[in-house]
Parts: sequence; C-alpha cells; structure tokens
Amino acid sequence: MIDDLDAKMNGLGRFIEKDRQEGRWTDFNRLFERYFLKGRIPATDDKNEASQPEESRQRGLFSPKDGAGS
Repeated sequence: MIDDLDAKMNGLGRFIEKDRQEGRWTDFNRLFERYFLKGRIPATDDKNEASQPEESRQRGLFSPKDGAGS
C-alpha cells in the first residue's frame, strides 16, 4: 500500500508541475477523477486564530461545534 501511495503522490506532483491551466485549479485529472487546488487556501482570519492558545485551537478542530464534547 505504501508503494501505491508513493506512486500516486509522485504522479500527482508531476501532474501539478506540468499543469499550464491559469488560475487556482488544475486541469481535470483522469486518474483521480477530479481537479486539484494549486497552492494554499487563503486564510480568512489568521490573526484571530494565531492569538488563541494552541490547546484551544486543537479543541476546536476535534470537538463538535455545539460544545457538546467539551
């Protein structure tokens, strides 16, 4: 399974390097049957997130939004 994953990641890396599509998305990839986002997703509120303690940010990632898991 690791060899298969490695081959897919290498193939995807080559696909993105060769992509000439303008914009944030690649051309359609037939192997994965999807488009891929090039680069990072822009953050909407980096300052607010950075000011929160690490523990608080992690809790927000893995807890239900209604606070039932806290």
